[in-house]
Amino acid sequence: MKQMNKILGALTLSAALVLSSLGVTSADNAVTLAAETNETLEITDESLFHAEYVNGIYTITSFDGLYNDSSIVVPYKINGQLVRGIDAAFSEKTNCLTVYLPDSIEIIGSKTFAASTVEYVKSYTNQEIQTTIDQIIAGTYETPSVESGIIDTPSIESGTTEFGASTLSDSLPTSLKVIGDNAFIDSKIKSITIVSNMETIGKYAFANTPNFLDFTLATGASIKNIDDYAFSCSQLHTITINGRVERLGDYAIEKTANITDFIVNDSGSIGTLGDYAFYNSGIHNIVLKGSVTSVGSYAFANCGNILQVEISSDTDYTLGEYAFNCAQIHNVYLSEGLTTIEKGTFEKCGNLEKVQLPQSLTHISDDAFKNVPNLKEININPNVTIDSTAFEGVGDSTKKALAASGNTNALVLLGMSVVPTSTPAPSTVISVIAPTSTQVTSPAKVTVGKTKLTSVKKKKGKATLTWKKVKGASGYTVYKKVVKKGTKAKKAKKIKFVKVKNISAKKCKFTLKLKKKATTSFYVKAFVKTKVNGKTKVIYGKASNVRKVKA
Repeated sequence: MKQMNKILGALTLSAALVLSSLGVTSADNAVTLAAETNETLEITDESLFHAEYVNGIYTITSFDGLYNDSSIVVPYKINGQLVRGIDAAFSEKTNCLTVYLPDSIEIIGSKTFAASTVEYVKSYTNQEIQTTIDQIIAGTYETPSVESGIIDTPSIESGTTEFGASTLSDSLPTSLKVIGDNAFIDSKIKSITIVSNMETIGKYAFANTPNFLDFTLATGASIKNIDDYAFSCSQLHTITINGRVERLGDYAIEKTANITDFIVNDSGSIGTLGDYAFYNSGIHNIVLKGSVTSVGSYAFANCGNILQVEISSDTDYTLGEYAFNCAQIHNVYLSEGLTTIEKGTFEKCGNLEKVQLPQSLTHISDDAFKNVPNLKEININPNVTIDSTAFEGVGDSTKKALAASGNTNALVLLGMSVVPTSTPAPSTVISVIAPTSTQVTSPAKVTVGKTKLTSVKKKKGKATLTWKKVKGASGYTVYKKVVKKGTKAKKAKKIKFVKVKNISAKKCKFTLKLKKKATTSFYVKAFVKTKVNGKTKVIYGKASNVRKVKA
């Protein structure tokens, strides 16, 4: 009995310290949180929650409360145990709009908010939670033991532990690792912001969500896997990636009719987009940056509102077969690192007008641009081979664009004579092999490395760019993009980089005047000059990282 009294006394003292430091104690043992707004929030009575160990994680499995138009603040401890998971607790609940989770939560389990009226899920933290999070990250946190129904809780003596003020956040918990399958399916969720380094977002996690507007991955955050069908048939409008996504699964955003933008910003990157990832969605603009590795088959097929695609990868990457099949795309910009346009990639893209292909491209496959009638501009380097049906059924506009590209294989496909620059055209197109004694061997492939832009410094209305020297470079080309203050985001995205000046290989610095009341972005490419068949050819390396400066 003395031992039991000692344990109860320690628990009572511990609770008193927490309550006195976090806020005002209410009659039901709730604790007032210090909000930045005038809203007063209290930790909800822990007796309304049921928690148990699930796969070694202390998890809330049910909630018995009903609150009209109020915020629910999930306690970070129940029965003295730190809560690290929540599963199905708010499924089909219809009377709460905002739920605050403690920053100790690692798992939002299957159907946690399914078919609920919850519009926002946010988080809160304090000194004790932060200390525990640090222990979890460091791998030093030990789950308290439970023996014979008695909780072995360390005693807290007066004055030995300090608890900082609670703070609220609009993001999900910083410790979050997993959002389970169907976690928010059929719910009224409106927006989600992730700031943690997550393992996965499960299948159908946000599917069929009629009010979903924005999904944001913050700078420095990451998600290893967004699983198949994760946002399928939702009303999601915008996805903004400022962190790193390793994989976006098959059918992940299919049939999301109202989505307009999938943007990977300068601080973000994406690895793999699965097959049918945006199939039959309403996507307007796609910007993919960072270490792109692959875009799956049919990834953007049947997208009726698509306007522009920009892929700017710093690694080699692939586009799957029929990736943009039947999409109403207008402009495509593909960075270095792509070697093949696969079968049917742009087939039946009736609105396609401009395609910027990389110098790394070596092959265009069958049906790649089949039935593309309105192409006005396409660049195809001389070394690219083209399959016989790659441009089958194209219109006059596309034929003119192909002829203007200068690629010999394109001219042959169009039935046009290949005319040497110094001699009249022969009556038939034949392969001519020089005698053995004068046989011309193919020149070795010439490449040049990627430039690294190390700094952009502003002084007296001017910007000075500095970059690292690239071995073997003949010089460098500076590019810039100027966006005036007040320019709307959509319009700003359409502004393209323009060439500023070629710089001698002896210099790795350049200064130019900035436009007032505008943000100027810069990048640099190294180039090397080489002789091909007696003519000078300029070969460019990959674009450097982008730096911005405001004036």
